[in-house]
Amino acid sequence: MLPDYFRAIGSDRFLTLDELGADNASPNIVGASEAWDLYHEHFDRFCETTLDPQFHRLSHPATQIGSIHLDRSEPILIVGTGPSLDRHVADLARVRSRVRVFTSARGIDALARHGLDADLMLVEHRTALDAHHSGRAVLDGADPLKSTRALVAAEWRTPSALIAAVDRQRLFVPEQLPTWGLWPATLAAMAIASGATRVGLLGVDLGTAARPNPTFAPLIRLLSWIASASSVTAIDCGTGGAGKVGWVRGTLDDLAAATELRMLICDRRDAPSSDYRRAIAFAGISGLSGHIDAAKRGLETALRARAGHVDVVALRSHLSEMLAWRTDRNLRTAIQETLGVSFLPRLWRLTTDPASLDESAWRPVLLAAHELVTQADRLTGVVMKEAA
Repeated sequence: MLPDYFRAIGSDRFLTLDELGADNASPNIVGASEAWDLYHEHFDRFCETTLDPQFHRLSHPATQIGSIHLDRSEPILIVGTGPSLDRHVADLARVRSRVRVFTSARGIDALARHGLDADLMLVEHRTALDAHHSGRAVLDGADPLKSTRALVAAEWRTPSALIAAVDRQRLFVPEQLPTWGLWPATLAAMAIASGATRVGLLGVDLGTAARPNPTFAPLIRLLSWIASASSVTAIDCGTGGAGKVGWVRGTLDDLAAATELRMLICDRRDAPSSDYRRAIAFAGISGLSGHIDAAKRGLETALRARAGHVDVVALRSHLSEMLAWRTDRNLRTAIQETLGVSFLPRLWRLTTDPASLDESAWRPVLLAAHELVTQADRLTGVVMKEAA
């Protein structure tokens, strides 16, 4: 199993390692420190995994929440779309009945071209912009999910257009998703949390052994940390890809079980209804009304400053007030997860001193307040429109 702080860090609900430690009854401080360093170095202490700025959670079509359960003898193969998939696809076809295949939407498409399917597909996007592009691709005619028979685990932030064609009996929202926003690592964490003792990679190349792609450095480091923080046997079944610490080079035969596997088990229960989700969103807006009003006042002051009527004292006061919200973790969480804002949460992670700012103070006040107010107005509009 991975330690609880793995999911806690990825949730962006903690600003410091000390705050994380204080919230965990028995944290492994050495392991948590290593994970926090990774979070700081490669994710700027903000994974964005809980941000839903388009409020897709309100229109998500899933009717069930679920979690998968694995026997210790079931090996998991996480399939990406890198070159090693094509090189080893014949071997994959040969051992397919003896491995569980987990993949992404693009992975489903790549497997289908070879006449193969997966057991589980995870729909997860690093950012809201990534999700938007995926949704647009479906609207433009690309829909790899129509023909798959895999179970489809789609996080709450998934655009409804992307999964509208999925059979509701196969669709569920993963419960307590252990994520930092990078789907191969999320699937590895899911597999380990579900009981897997052997996890493999294929097509998750991330560059070459000689030249790892720097774009994928966060994923390489995260996969390496997952292997070191768990007792799982981690096997990279691709050839030629970037090395990941803790993942030994091996073949699909090294990973595969000795006998064929039975149907994947997924425990599911009813998901919160759309009416309930809207009610929660409305309650969230209501609970933040005082802070939204404060942001509106800050926005008015910043707009006047941008027009040339600068009140530095007032600007510093507004910025100090919004930065002070970071001392209340419940409030931080409500602002991030209800409104889906990102600029103010990033300010909370900096050491900005309002007293050091001059007339330029209007810029952070304007950006933070404008996003917060706009998102509150948008969410109110969406909730009211859906309820009508």
